[in-house]
Amino acid sequence: VAGEARSCLRRCVASRSASAEESLKTGPTTMLLHGMSLHYTAPLVMEELRDAGFEQGRDYSGLHLVRCDGVPLCILDFLGVGIARSFHAAFMGRPMRYALGVFSVVRVRVPADPSAKVVLS
Repeated sequence: VAGEARSCLRRCVASRSASAEESLKTGPTTMLLHGMSLHYTAPLVMEELRDAGFEQGRDYSGLHLVRCDGVPLCILDFLGVGIARSFHAAFMGRPMRYALGVFSVVRVRVPADPSAKVVLS
């Protein structure tokens, strides 16, 4: 993920204390979809998630679609490590329905200390 996207990601997720605590205890539950087409909107991403079997409220608590320097990023907060891992497996390299290309997924480790680095893997 480019430097601009990293700084945007930091602003978006570093303050989520519940995700930070979960991430430190058990593994990342926040995931980042990037490399998406500019045509993707939050409802289109949610449709892709539903079609893959992931439901808001049951599997993830929030979907945050942001644009950093024109690059769309989708940050998802999953309700458990197992669900986050299933999402990673299902979406890494998954073809996009509404654009050419494939999704790319990055695991996000959110630090408890907001001044610490957000770790992407």
